[in-house]
Amino acid sequence: MKLSYTREDWNTADHRWIGSSHGVDSTKGIMLDISDSDWVLATHYPDGFLLAGILVVETGTAGFWKPFDPGVDPNTANTVFPLISGGIQVVDAATDADPSAAILVHGQLRAQFLPAPYEAMTAAQYGALGSQLTLTPAA
Repeated sequence: MKLSYTREDWNTADHRWIGSSHGVDSTKGIMLDISDSDWVLATHYPDGFLLAGILVVETGTAGFWKPFDPGVDPNTANTVFPLISGGIQVVDAATDADPSAAILVHGQLRAQFLPAPYEAMTAAQYGALGSQLTLTPAA
């Protein structure tokens, strides 16, 4: 009989940024281009796991997605969607296989709970959000 103390860490994604359950049952599957240089360890997967709520855009390679840079003019960027499947482990972005994920294409977002740097974006920067997404600005 084993009576020693054991600690196990379980990763759970923070989904407080989802404003309602509306649209959560109709997400879209995508492939993340995890080797793209726009992925930043400290911002997008600080503990080795991708954060839910990261805003992503489709890359030039059809079907692959990378993080949205709020410094880019949203009027020239592709449509932006939040990554709903957080908790995807990234060990080495240069060698890991590109993971599949899901994005929220319809529903409500609560800006103040989106991960950095997205929670501090201006209203104009959110202009590229998918047309069926509603944003509740930070109070």
